[in-house]
Amino acid sequence: MALDANPRQIKRFVNSYLVLLEVGRGRGLDEESELLAGLVGLQLRWPAEYQAFTEAVFFGHEEPVLVLQRDDASNALTRYSARFLQHVPSTERIRRLLQLTETVGFLPTAESLPQGAAIHTGLAAELVKHGFSPVEGEPAIFTNPRSPNLRFVFGPTRVRAERRVRGRDWDVAGEFQPADMLNYGLTRFVPEYRPGGAAARQ
Repeated sequence: MALDANPRQIKRFVNSYLVLLEVGRGRGLDEESELLAGLVGLQLRWPAEYQAFTEAVFFGHEEPVLVLQRDDASNALTRYSARFLQHVPSTERIRRLLQLTETVGFLPTAESLPQGAAIHTGLAAELVKHGFSPVEGEPAIFTNPRSPNLRFVFGPTRVRAERRVRGRDWDVAGEFQPADMLNYGLTRFVPEYRPGGAAARQ
């Protein structure tokens, strides 16, 4: 309904949603899985309207979904918002969900990477499985409280592993194409990671 039966968009939606769902569980947002799916679909299909909805939420609009309504009841966006976004939770929870969906913004499109967006997203999923999550407000940076001196920074086409020594600034410890980081680069930085899983084969 949201992605207009576009196979690439559907794959992007599924990959992004699964990563965000895993991160959301770690932040106590697992009860809002349907709303999270609705927000990801809105962001991918109607990015300008998603931004308007986000601003309405953060500026304290009492009924932020009204910015998505159109006079024509058969309008696709109107029907979509009525289905997925009509009943939003508390302002604080919807804000946390919107901060979470910012992560989708750094994931590249299938056209921008030779390997396709699934590998970038698959790498994020593997990091989440091993205790990493996007920094709030900095969705391209993944950290793990158990490894405070290690972080991963996603760029449009490459991923950097960075280390901090004795409180100094972050230094680049390795830089990889997403597929290379997924297949063997992570073993240098996450000892428990084992390459060759389902995500690595995408």
